[in-house]
Amino acid sequence: MSDSERHMTLRAQASDQARVYQAGRDLYVNDSGNTAAPPTVIPLSQTGIIRGDFVGRDGEVERILAHLQPAEDSEASSVLVLSGLGGIGKTELATRAANLAMARKLFPGGAVFVDLRGYDAISDLSVYPHQVYSPALKALGVDAIDPMPENVGPQFHAELQKRADAKLSVLLFLDNARDPEQVLSLIPNSHAHRVIVTSRNAIAPLLPGATNVRLDVLAPEDAVNLVTVKAKRELPSGDCYELARLCGHLPLAVSIVGAILASDPELSPTELADELAQEEQRLEGLEHEDAAVRAAFERSYVRLNEFHAATFRTLSLRRRFSW
Repeated sequence: MSDSERHMTLRAQASDQARVYQAGRDLYVNDSGNTAAPPTVIPLSQTGIIRGDFVGRDGEVERILAHLQPAEDSEASSVLVLSGLGGIGKTELATRAANLAMARKLFPGGAVFVDLRGYDAISDLSVYPHQVYSPALKALGVDAIDPMPENVGPQFHAELQKRADAKLSVLLFLDNARDPEQVLSLIPNSHAHRVIVTSRNAIAPLLPGATNVRLDVLAPEDAVNLVTVKAKRELPSGDCYELARLCGHLPLAVSIVGAILASDPELSPTELADELAQEEQRLEGLEHEDAAVRAAFERSYVRLNEFHAATFRTLSLRRRFSW
């Protein structure tokens, strides 16, 4: 331990979710007493913003960009919620639209990405507003952060109001929200700013004035294109249609299939489709490196109560034996 670390003074404040310690950087201790990593709060950069492997969703991208435009109506909705099941591509779509908006210089006041961790395997790691204020201010370029935790929230909103008065719009991208309480206190008071929220839950009605965009799976043609783009090689379209069908046109599953093909140039789409043909083994096959469809689904399943979990299992059995 360095001398600076040995003599560091910690300042703490109790809260419902955690105790917040400020010691040069933020450190969080959850209710179980385990140290958790600081929340992921970073500025959205214009460096490398346009990814070449994004496929489809043209209509949704344009709808989000229309929402992000400066509004003449001062009462226009400032919050857009992208909702849908795990693996549907909410974060990818929101990132695409946010980066395009930044490239068009729609947010001269800055843009901040926050991972709220609403669906992390460890629920204690979910992020709430009191953990976001300070790092969000830093991401917006504010150096002088009030040392008292109870003052940082008001400072955050005062800074946003100052930028609104100067016509410097700010974008807040709040990813992976499970609970509206993770979002409510972060919404700016001024309609000059914009907020994008992604969530598996239907939380838009619980956020004042929020607009909801519910995502569905990809169109078959877009799913086929995504397989080819991720595989990084030419593939017979008929084989790709079968792979996309086996994936249910779910973007996460389709991306994994493409990544598997890219990692093994000798593997043909037909061979991979044969491996995925057995429903009982399909989730095992839809894994590649740190991406897995099963893990994405489990993060939602474990949060179901006993009745809903039993209903979910029964529905899958009915589907299996209905034919």
